[in-house]
Amino acid sequence: MKCLRMSLLGVLIVLGSSSCRYGSQTGDRVLVDLSMPEKTVGWLEVIRRGADDSEIKDHFMREVAPTPGCMSIIRHWRRFMKWDNSEFYRFIMEALDRIPTDNATRDESGNLTIFGRRRAFWQSVLNDPERIPTDLGRLRAASLIEASLELAKEYLPEEAVVRSNLFIVIFGASNAYAVGDANGFDLLQLPRRSDDVIDVHDVVRTFAHEMHHTGIRYCQKKHMPGGARIENRLDLVGRLTNEGMPVHYIDQFRTRLHALRESRNPTQRALARDWQRHLARLPKIYAEAERDLRLNLEGKITDKEVMQTWMAGTHGPAYVLGSDMFSIIDSHLGREAAFEVARDYRQLLVIYNRAAEIGNQAGGDYYVFDEELASRVSKFTGRLFHRIFGWLF
Repeated sequence: MKCLRMSLLGVLIVLGSSSCRYGSQTGDRVLVDLSMPEKTVGWLEVIRRGADDSEIKDHFMREVAPTPGCMSIIRHWRRFMKWDNSEFYRFIMEALDRIPTDNATRDESGNLTIFGRRRAFWQSVLNDPERIPTDLGRLRAASLIEASLELAKEYLPEEAVVRSNLFIVIFGASNAYAVGDANGFDLLQLPRRSDDVIDVHDVVRTFAHEMHHTGIRYCQKKHMPGGARIENRLDLVGRLTNEGMPVHYIDQFRTRLHALRESRNPTQRALARDWQRHLARLPKIYAEAERDLRLNLEGKITDKEVMQTWMAGTHGPAYVLGSDMFSIIDSHLGREAAFEVARDYRQLLVIYNRAAEIGNQAGGDYYVFDEELASRVSKFTGRLFHRIFGWLF
């Protein structure tokens, strides 16, 4: 099968039937792999022809599980829970009603739950597996990688390099994710227009958001002491930066809530509900962030607890708060100040405070973080250093 076409400043090297590579003079490199959805079509046909449970599982483990896209899903969710090929297989079979589950499909308000959405996505492709190659064909025809990379780099420091392995997957949970140099995109949840055709413009935003993660990590490894993470004491400030920046500049969800509410895609409707809920209590979220930033810095809450509180749901409060902080930075200090944070997320609170104070002097009513906390975060270099020199800060 032909690979996605890419031409911006680069060359196209075909690596196989379901993958291709883009390389540019700036060092950017994107590998695109489509093998998981391609293999999933054949597996769904095995189910549709009435194979027994043993044959269905054997085919999945032999054909689908070894694909790079499936392995990226395992790697992604293994960060948060016990997760392997068997767990993922069970996850899918529950959605296909092949294994009993107690998970509810709708919440008290009648909206689809996370499981309900997963079930709807998987049932749709089981009933019509040919929609997968149809969707892949539309993606191939759209020259998405060129446009996505250009959009991502518009909101990255000049020295940023995007080196990404891009996997189109069939998942039903995370609509997009970044883990290491892998970017995953769930074909089941790609944005669609009212006529059910993939919304190419919106897909470009989705791809660009994940490519932005790769570029921002490159900058942080280059400029931050100890790389992009320092002893898990800065997890929350890192997430506020790495999610807030692309959400503000690329996704622009806050200005698109009406369209998201009216979308046919249940994930987008759920995203709009999350944003409305978080925006309604944004001042309180700022105060809660100050509390948890301090607790995280002191080692009193873990990355797992940060994930559960700040990243839960379709879009947790970290996305909304981070986006709001970058909106304020951009409005009062400009994009170069945002790029300073991109290079070293320890500076987020200091630079945000500077922008908020300028805004307040002009009549605004922005939250200002505790100055001592902002300073401690900006100078943090690790536990050993602070055990010896912490009294200086």
